[in-house]
Parts: sequence; C-alpha cells; structure tokens
Amino acid sequence: MINVIVENVLKKTSETSPLVLIVANSYSKIVEESAIYREGESSNGTFRGNGLYLIKQIEKNNPNITIDTTITEELFIQEANINNLSEKEKTYDM
Repeated sequence: MINVIVENVLKKTSETSPLVLIVANSYSKIVEESAIYREGESSNGTFRGNGLYLIKQIEKNNPNITIDTTITEELFIQEANINNLSEKEKTYDM
C-alpha cells in the first residue's frame, strides 16, 4: 500500500518541487529524540536500531535531503524533504 502511494507521488513530482513525505504514528514507549538516530539505539528490542541511524547517514551525505523529527505527547512524526529529485532518482525497486 505504501509503495503505491509513494509511486503516485513520485510520478507527479518535478525536479523543481520538493518531495515531502510525512509519517506519523502513536507510540507507547518513552522516546528520547537525542538518542533515536544513534547506531544500535532501539526501543523495539535487541538487534534493531539501524534504520533511523542509516537515514541520518543518507541525510548527512546528501545536501538535497533533510529529515525532521517531532515527538509530541501522542505522536512520533518524521518528515523527509527531498529536493531536486531527478527522473533517475525517482526509479526505485520495492
């Protein structure tokens, strides 16, 4: 389902308009924003905690990408802004 949504958005995104993805979800465990991007840090158990770390590494190495995190009392929200997305970069394999 998510891949269909992303694919439709990518088809309509031009190189001059940014692609903005916002994902929000409720959470039940205490989340420390200062720790979530550390390698191996996870509230989901052992052998987890690389996904957000890898996202930050991608952001660090690509000036066209910004990742913002907002944590409210009820929601964990991540926003990715991807600028200047070329036609080649729109191609992906899910």
